[in-house]
Amino acid sequence: MPKTVDRDEQIASFDTGPLLRTVDDLDAMRDHLKGDDYNAPVMRHDLLRLHGLAMSFVNGGRVDPVMAEEMFDLAADLECRIQDLSDALARMLASIRALQALEPGD
Repeated sequence: MPKTVDRDEQIASFDTGPLLRTVDDLDAMRDHLKGDDYNAPVMRHDLLRLHGLAMSFVNGGRVDPVMAEEMFDLAADLECRIQDLSDALARMLASIRALQALEPGD
């Protein structure tokens, strides 16, 4: 019976705030992934641009310093944006897993 009391206490003390904040996280991700007027998201264009720059960098033989700088700046920018998405997904997952942990066992 003490196990039920512990579970009841866990349920009673569960903070639903993080679940509500997952909506904010999703909205932040939408800003990264939305396009305008049926266009693809900017991040898609940036990833394709990075691929093109990387192909030139790898296969070009001589490296244009301006092109190399653009490539590494774009890579750093994409890394930050993707990390933001990853962090938001991790927060969302943690909130949902915390709720799932309250599910009664079989």
